Amino acid sequence: MDGAPPHFHQGVRLFLNNNFPNRWIGRGSTIEWPPRSPDLTVPGFFLWEYVKDFVFLLSPTTPENMKKQIREAFQSITPQMSKVAANFQKS
Repeated sequence: MDGAPPHFHQGVRLFLNNNFPNRWIGRGSTIEWPPRSPDLTVPGFFLWEYVKDFVFLLSPTTPENMKKQIREAFQSITPQMSKVAANFQKS
C-alpha cells in the first residue's frame, strides 16, 4: 500500500461517506483531521470544533465578549453530546 493507512482506502472512504455523510473525521473527509495533532483525540477535536463554531457564529468584539461566548458554548453542550465522547472512549 506504499505507506497509505488502511482507513484511507477508497472502499473505506466510500463506506464512511455512505453511512456517515459529512459526519466522519479524517483524511479525505469533509471534516479534515488537523495536521500534526497526535495529542488531539477525536472527542477533543469534536468538542473544540463545536465550541469554535458556536463562539465564532457571531464574531466576538471584545475579550470579555469572547469569554462570555465560550462559557455559553460549554453550557450548551447537551447530555447527548457528552455520550459521544463516552462512546469514543469505550472503543
